Amino acid sequence: MQAEYDIGPEPENFAGAAAHWDTAKFGSWIRAGLDSWFHPRATAGLRAVAFRPLVLNPDRDPIAQLVDSVEAIPGGLERVRDAAAEALATWTGYSANAGEVLDALLRLAKRLPTAAHVPALRRLFFDGHLNDQPRKELLALQALETALEHVSLGDGERLLRDLRRAACWRPYLAATWLEGMARADKIDWFEGLRALRGDLEQVDPEGVDLRPMMRRMLTRAGDAYEVLQRLKSLTTLDLWLERALFGGERPALDFTWTRVLTDKNKPVLALVIGEDIAPLYDDPDERDRIDRFYEINSRRGLGPVKRERTPPSRAPETRVRHGRSPEQLRKMLLGDAEFCALH
Repeated sequence: MQAEYDIGPEPENFAGAAAHWDTAKFGSWIRAGLDSWFHPRATAGLRAVAFRPLVLNPDRDPIAQLVDSVEAIPGGLERVRDAAAEALATWTGYSANAGEVLDALLRLAKRLPTAAHVPALRRLFFDGHLNDQPRKELLALQALETALEHVSLGDGERLLRDLRRAACWRPYLAATWLEGMARADKIDWFEGLRALRGDLEQVDPEGVDLRPMMRRMLTRAGDAYEVLQRLKSLTTLDLWLERALFGGERPALDFTWTRVLTDKNKPVLALVIGEDIAPLYDDPDERDRIDRFYEINSRRGLGPVKRERTPPSRAPETRVRHGRSPEQLRKMLLGDAEFCALH
């Protein structure tokens, strides 16, 4: 026997009825359907018919099914988009299932972005509508992600910039805000990182949990030379930033050894982002800043603490080949072939 929600939904009946609905009718249909779907006592059977005359699979996300069904109706998505904006703008947190309904409305807004959602999102943040929700942090992050989908629509960018300076701002929003704004090319990733450094360190004191975000952001930045210049511009590169950028098995930034063909094939350290590398060439004016990258690499156990420096000009002298140092021998025993091959 088929489960009750597997009974044929007769899509032509829904399509035929919904083809005549205006925005207001779609709005009441969405609100009633979400309220029934997320009712605390809703069963699988009740969820299946929550959006009648449309019948849904109660074990799947209702938003995806709803959008897919309305897409087949000429002009349906435009009316649902407007109806969703109105439903989000009038949402209140008084019912027991209000948080689940809001989560669904935010997902619908992400699926069908429109400038009309921006005032509704501003209302959620600035009027304190999330404060009494049991899952307020998760809902705030969901609302922020939705706002980032609207960054180029209407006043979306202004909303996000205002949020950064608002009393409702919380440190746990910083990583999502930074990555989203950098991805949309609304901020420079490096300046954003510096500005939000305090919030980021507060939510991740060890600089570990943010590594995937850092990796995505720097992979998108791509230009190893430009990133190197940004890092060299810092007065200090402290332990937290070192852990966040260079720590872990898959660091956001990595090192490799390369050779300077114009300087007797001398090995030098290079910063790596994906396939792009930036050698740390010897520069007397920047030796202290370059040395710190060698020190970071040494702390990771990947090479010596100091680079080979170009000596002052002297009269030619006979080159003497020395044996390997104890540190090099230890590296050989540990199998660090790349290290030894360069020495």
